[in-house]
Amino acid sequence: RFLLSNFLTTDFEAQAFQAVSAAPPAPPAALTSQPEWPAGLIPHQSNALGKAWGKPAFFFAHDMGSGKSRTWLELVRALHLAGAIDEAWMICPNTLIDNWHEQIGLWAKDMKPIIKVYGVLSLSAGRLPLELVQRSHPRLIVGVDESQRIKNAAAKRSKVMQQIGKNCGF
Repeated sequence: RFLLSNFLTTDFEAQAFQAVSAAPPAPPAALTSQPEWPAGLIPHQSNALGKAWGKPAFFFAHDMGSGKSRTWLELVRALHLAGAIDEAWMICPNTLIDNWHEQIGLWAKDMKPIIKVYGVLSLSAGRLPLELVQRSHPRLIVGVDESQRIKNAAAKRSKVMQQIGKNCGF
């Protein structure tokens, strides 16, 4: 929805427009009132969470080192506490998997049971891509770190992410 509301239809290739048009449905009405965000957040993090709240898709585009990981983890926590999600997946470069586990331990220990971290390379190898597509569901939030590594629309990783995106709620 974000892309459709910020770009012209002619800005998309046909396949990309079809994928973007098949965005998940709007979130439940219960997500219209925002939770109180933690006091320790930096103002731009609280601002980003306020803008992301209640939307099925959102892009955190802050500079490196500005707290995007914590921002996403706080969104996961709030959606879980609101009863909107049961599970969260972070898709990241394989080199960042350990970093994500550290961030989860630092900012969201209580969310460890519902957050899974997958490497981008895993999306193009073995049975995992099919399993992830089959396991994706409307009560799932998926985050993508370093999304530029997903490659182009024709790449297997891109197709896997498009299928997961069609199935997940956030």
